[in-house]
Amino acid sequence: MKKSKEGKPLKHIKAHTITLVDARGEPRIMMDATDKDGGAFIILTGKDGQRITISSDADGMIGIHVDGRELVGGRVNIIVTKDDEAGISIMDKSGRLGIILAEEPGTATHRLLLFQNGRHFWNTPSGKKPPQKNESPGADQTM
Repeated sequence: MKKSKEGKPLKHIKAHTITLVDARGEPRIMMDATDKDGGAFIILTGKDGQRITISSDADGMIGIHVDGRELVGGRVNIIVTKDDEAGISIMDKSGRLGIILAEEPGTATHRLLLFQNGRHFWNTPSGKKPPQKNESPGADQTM
């Protein structure tokens, strides 16, 4: 354990970025807070290249992303926006979307969307109310 000049263990490390390496010198944990707009992340890398990333971005979204060995492949995303809207998505090893479970914008309804071979094929009903028969979508409803 690293010690201070006085011989006492350090209690606090302050830095913009930290990388921890394993016994072979391979990066295994990286923490970075250098984004001037407020983004930050922690990445934990498995010995075979899989990754877990915990991040926050400048727009106020936080997320957990679990990636397979290929960053364009199998992935699970869990996010929460600055407006507290949450969602989960899953992609297969080819990077094709499989599932989205999220709040539909502008409603209090959560929707499940399923994809097969990356193409949308089923979803739960929308929480948006369809326009009345006498109204066109987006028509002003005030009198």
